[in-house]
Amino acid sequence: MAWLFDPQSAADVGAYSLIASGLGVLLSVLGFAVALRQLSRATTAAEAATRAVGDLKVKLASIDAASEIFAAEVLLKDIDAALASEDWKQCVDAYDAIARKFHRIACSDSLIGEQSRATFLREADQVTETIQRIQLSVKRRSVINISRQRATTRRIDQVLVTARAEIRSGLQ
Repeated sequence: MAWLFDPQSAADVGAYSLIASGLGVLLSVLGFAVALRQLSRATTAAEAATRAVGDLKVKLASIDAASEIFAAEVLLKDIDAALASEDWKQCVDAYDAIARKFHRIACSDSLIGEQSRATFLREADQVTETIQRIQLSVKRRSVINISRQRATTRRIDQVLVTARAEIRSGLQ
């Protein structure tokens, strides 16, 4: 090790020092490149995980919407039974539950499109108007047009069928 401090070997020591510095810089650049690549991979993985969570959220919301649609279909059967027996309280209660379900479906993050969302909101408003007409007719003791009510339930059923098909095609 004495040669390191010998003035006659200063050129050799400088050369070795230069080579060692060059290798150090090269290793630092290589390490930095590896760190950047791993950072890029981590970012890509995080983005993929974020997309997967978003997709799962939409699918779960769609399953919830499908459940709401099924419950609304059951309520339509309750309305049909109420119409047959002229049980206007049961009819109004079932219509009210359907309107609430329509609002939940329209506001969900499910796979239904914007047009279907608008349809659900419009139908909820029409169902609310139907409820008001029935309540007014009951209050006035006037005749309620049952065929008109059946036409309303058929229209609602068609909206539900369309939305169910839209969700089903989106989940596949």
